[in-house]
Amino acid sequence: MKLLFQNWTSKVISLAIAILLIIISRSVSTEVRFFDLSLNVLLHETMIPGETYPKVVRLGLKGDPELIKSVKAWEFKAVLDLTQYNIEGRFYAPVEIQRSGTALKIDPLEISVNPKDMYLTIEYKMKKLVEVKPRTKGFPPLGYKLVSSQVVPEQIPIEGPRSRVSLISSVPTEDIDLSNKRISFSQKVKIAHDDSLIQFPAGDIVEYRVAIEETMVLNSFSPVDILVIDLVENLTVVSPLPSGSVQVQGKVNLLDTITASDLQLIIDASAIKHPGIYEITPHPQGPPGVIILQFTPKKVKLKVEARAR
Repeated sequence: MKLLFQNWTSKVISLAIAILLIIISRSVSTEVRFFDLSLNVLLHETMIPGETYPKVVRLGLKGDPELIKSVKAWEFKAVLDLTQYNIEGRFYAPVEIQRSGTALKIDPLEISVNPKDMYLTIEYKMKKLVEVKPRTKGFPPLGYKLVSSQVVPEQIPIEGPRSRVSLISSVPTEDIDLSNKRISFSQKVKIAHDDSLIQFPAGDIVEYRVAIEETMVLNSFSPVDILVIDLVENLTVVSPLPSGSVQVQGKVNLLDTITASDLQLIIDASAIKHPGIYEITPHPQGPPGVIILQFTPKKVKLKVEARAR
């Protein structure tokens, strides 16, 4: 017995050192790696998440350095399984880590995950058609106007938790800029949606079609010259000619460039062969692109005499 307890202090110290060396040896011979994994939430087919939740979990692996280096993130899958619940509510489940490939062959392997569990609110899945409303900004420049617009399709399906989908009757598009648009056009545009829980089974892209035309305006011009043409050489008009006025319609950018001197009221005197007094209807003339709506005077009296020799 005396032998057993001889130098017991040194023996205890030696044992402690041995244990410490074992711990150090094990820590040196292991390695820790971390991966970010997408969280796969499994639900009953009639249910859908009713709140946002972490989409990524942090996976920690501890094991033999050589073996740990060989594994890939895709050989692990993080799963939150709530398939057993088919009623609305807030439910708890652990985050399970599933292994595949070379990850199955590593043993021992210490696995940790953060978060290791979570609560999630689930609701009944709801689908319905809603109206698409185009959201525009700006206007065509002066002289142009928006004639018509159309969204194709006019309605799209949405899907999501019952409490949210039931409140939605329409969805807007992202902004469509009409500034400086002078011609008709069509473009693809995304649906504007900030709620990550609302999904678009048929896609979130629609087509916006716009018809743009130059603005047509009315304008009146006066005084407009009255011209007599094709009168035979031996005759002359001795009565004074009045001035006229003309009302026209045309594109605003064209009418902005026109003055009264660009318009005329023409009297065709080719049928006059003898001196006398004649009442003739003038014919208005104007630049191309201008529609003449009305003019005055409707009749012009001409006093025609023989030209003095």
